[in-house]
Formats: sequence, structure tokens, C-alpha cells
Amino acid sequence: MAGPREGGVAAPAFSPDGGTLAFLAPPKRAENQGKGPRVLEGIEDPAEWPQLWLLDRASGKERQLTDGKSYIFDFDWAPDGKRL
Repeated sequence: MAGPREGGVAAPAFSPDGGTLAFLAPPKRAENQGKGPRVLEGIEDPAEWPQLWLLDRASGKERQLTDGKSYIFDFDWAPDGKRL
């Protein structure tokens, strides 16, 4: 990861081969978001729900796997490392 993430990360877990790190974090915000007051609907803002991300250790590139429509709270690697 390039630097600190707004909202932090949780539940980091390496793939069985150690090449990929999966973690939970809120989606990255667009540059123009976060300026001015925000209106939240309900108890939590779905735009801040944790999502599943992958970090390739060799390249340092992150990729968001889930689409933000669900609150992700847990995951586990398959023994072969091909699925979460």
C-alpha cells in the first residue's frame, strides 16, 4: 500500500503462497468527495462499509474485489490460494 488509508484496514491475511495480502478497508474516495458536510442515512454510511481488497506484494498494486453493495466483515483464503 502506498501510504495510510483513510478509514484504516482490518483483518489482513496473506495468501497461502505469501504473494498476496487480502484485507478489509472502505472504498477509496474520489478526490472531490469528502469536502463539505456529508449527509448519512441510517446508522452507518454504506459508502464507508468495509470491502475486500487484494494487495500484490511484488507490484504493490491494490485491487478492490467487492462492489460496495454489502458489508463485508470476514473472509478466508481457500487452501489452494485461488479463492477467498
